[in-house]
Amino acid sequence: MVAEREIRRQLFAYHEAMNRADYATMATLLGDATISVCQAPRHRAGIDSLASLGPDELTGVIHGGEQFAAACQATWLTYDGDPRMQFAATNVVVEVADSLETATCLAYFFLFQALGPKDPPADQQTTGAGDSPDAFPLQAISCGRYFDTYHFNSKWQIVAREIYADLEGDATAHMRR
Repeated sequence: MVAEREIRRQLFAYHEAMNRADYATMATLLGDATISVCQAPRHRAGIDSLASLGPDELTGVIHGGEQFAAACQATWLTYDGDPRMQFAATNVVVEVADSLETATCLAYFFLFQALGPKDPPADQQTTGAGDSPDAFPLQAISCGRYFDTYHFNSKWQIVAREIYADLEGDATAHMRR
């Protein structure tokens, strides 16, 4: 139970760092992990291997938290430093190996965003919704799944994350074009 609680707390801390654009914490939490980004809604994470994905389904592989955080910083729109988004996770299933040395975590994620009339314009030059904050009502802009692999060496550390972006919405106020 302790391992499951620690892994769930890391998932929460990861989302909290993303919601606050805390790139340093994101980098630390992901450490040296390999992050694979997939657009394969029918792929069975944890059952089917990444090697079974087609070339248009595995859209990117990032090595390490620093590279992942830098990619987020380079692509996200922020509003006075705030990404004005909210990640949430649900249906979290943690499986810890009998050896207590490895674990997996499967979770669904949802990404919401909204901009109101009091929000500043985007910090970065944009065109579209980021220029007119009051034109972006609360909505889900992405949802999908994570399949994480952890290793225990005095603490639980994520070593691999598969991100499945299953459904995409209007991300014009979230990402640079």
